[in-house]
Amino acid sequence: MRVSDLKTIKYLLAGILFLLLFGAVYFTRELVLPILLGLIIAMTFSPLCRGLVRAGLNQVVAATLIIISLGSALTLTLLVVAAPVSLWLSDLPALENEIRIKVAGLTDSVETVRDVARQVEEIAEEAGSDDDDVQRVTVEQPQLLTTAASGAVTILTTMMIALVLALFFLSSNPLIIDKLSRLSKTAEQREMAIKALSDVERGISRYLLAITTINAGLGVCVAAAMWGLGLSMPWIWGVVAFLLNFIPVLGAMAGSVAVFAIAIIQFDTIAYAALAPFLYMTLSSFEGQFVTPALVGQQMEINAVSVILTVVVWGWLWGIPGVVIAVPFLVIIKSIADNVPGWNVVSLILSPIRETRS
Repeated sequence: MRVSDLKTIKYLLAGILFLLLFGAVYFTRELVLPILLGLIIAMTFSPLCRGLVRAGLNQVVAATLIIISLGSALTLTLLVVAAPVSLWLSDLPALENEIRIKVAGLTDSVETVRDVARQVEEIAEEAGSDDDDVQRVTVEQPQLLTTAASGAVTILTTMMIALVLALFFLSSNPLIIDKLSRLSKTAEQREMAIKALSDVERGISRYLLAITTINAGLGVCVAAAMWGLGLSMPWIWGVVAFLLNFIPVLGAMAGSVAVFAIAIIQFDTIAYAALAPFLYMTLSSFEGQFVTPALVGQQMEINAVSVILTVVVWGWLWGIPGVVIAVPFLVIIKSIADNVPGWNVVSLILSPIRETRS
């Protein structure tokens, strides 16, 4: 058999393995997602945990303190967001009708507005006169609430499992590093392995902590802007901006659409209501174009194309959870590739253009 044939077989097997890996990741989301989240959380707070240990705390006590604090913060955030979101969901049919009426005014056609209003009246009359329609309306709304509640329960379950796993990872972090380093055959390989693990922890920790701080600042700015416009519950939009900004690109778009929908209902004119999404997108764009690159760019050292492709692929595989973990996962891969000689090609592909030209 010729060498070229062996190379062809090698590439075919690599392609098959790649496809099988994609399939495995797609179908094992419920299993892999909590584990991956637990690892990311553990790596993010490993430097803090080591600092607490150096301050005199026991490793297990330090890890427990960090996870309890993180879990309490997440629970408080969910409780703050849950009340208004459930209220909006329960009033969704009425909100939708009101939005339709106001948006219809954009055509400057009185007849269009009358048609929309007539349709709303007919729906209300049918709902009041026909028992079957009453049953349909009363069933559809709880179904929406049930779906939202089911999604919230799934998120909570995943986060609880991830936090428990992160607690075990943080508690046994020195043991894990020691075991992995002992797999190396030589002292040089052991030192390289420890350096790689340290770089991965440092990279993901700096990135996520910096992003969290930036998102918190964006949330404060958005809340202040909505308060200045007179939008009700401006603080909730600060929390929404903080959470959605963990989702690259799509988070800002989703937040703008949501705040526009509520602004249309609250304000009298569409023009004034449009100021809410305009300010939201302006602040998000300023953060994305200037603040994040200035504060996080040196930690990431990843080209924009790789980030976008990773977000698209993980979003296709796992939906919103995949979009959230896409960039942290890419930071981990880049940190590993920078320290493992066999991954030089991966490091070169992920590096910014200014690095690849040198």
